Amino acid sequence: MFDKMNIKPLAITILVHLSRSSGKEFYVREVARETGASLGGCHKALRELLVLGLVKSRKSGRNLYYTVDAANPAIPRFKIFINLVELKKLVDCLRPSVFKAVLFGSCASGADTQDSDIDIFIITPEPGPVREILKSMKLSRKIQAVIFTPGQLLESREKDPAFHGEIDKGIVLYRAEDERF
Repeated sequence: MFDKMNIKPLAITILVHLSRSSGKEFYVREVARETGASLGGCHKALRELLVLGLVKSRKSGRNLYYTVDAANPAIPRFKIFINLVELKKLVDCLRPSVFKAVLFGSCASGADTQDSDIDIFIITPEPGPVREILKSMKLSRKIQAVIFTPGQLLESREKDPAFHGEIDKGIVLYRAEDERF
């Protein structure tokens, strides 16, 4: 998909880094150091992203500073896409143990940063095995899971409709075929 747009893997890596550091400016050497890429490769990738309107630049003295263009409507959607790709392995591990898994909060809306938790709502008959799976997974950010049994879900819906409104706005990562929740 990104090949058709002529976006190279390094440019995607850089865009992930910049988009999760929204509002922060980086000069090319910082981008290279923080992504582990070559200086020349970063220069080229940042120019590509600039042409596509995904990043903005600002010159100060001899340095050129780059930041993600938060006004571009593609940025939050790109962040959501990257979040979903990063969660695929976790979701695959959870499937046999859960009725439903929902990504909610900043990661589901594309407003997340490097410091954001990954908020996941899970309905399962057995929370223990799900907690073990979550502990064993190593992701780039902390997972903040809200785990309910079906009975707890019914009680909670009545007590905290605002929370469940947030869940309803989330992205369903997995739903069992016979899931009724």
